[in-house]
Amino acid sequence: MPESAFEQLLDHLDQWSSDASTLPDLETLRVLLEAGRADGSVDGELHADDTARWLVGIVTGARRVIDARAVPVDDDLAQLRQLVTRWLHPARLDV
Repeated sequence: MPESAFEQLLDHLDQWSSDASTLPDLETLRVLLEAGRADGSVDGELHADDTARWLVGIVTGARRVIDARAVPVDDDLAQLRQLVTRWLHPARLDV
């Protein structure tokens, strides 16, 4: 079964954040955000173009944090995934 758009987005963020030789791609992010909005895994109130630009900024910042090597890279990437997941997922009303 292929990965969901949201899972693909997280995979891209992992790659872009941990590999300085790769550049975040706004169009890829926008397409994955739109697909996530369509399937309900990304908050429908988030504007895909604006959110993609912010994610590029987050990746840029994440690279600096990861380069500082304060904690293992896998720990940094796990924290990045958790933050992005909480930001992008629709609000839950059952909490």
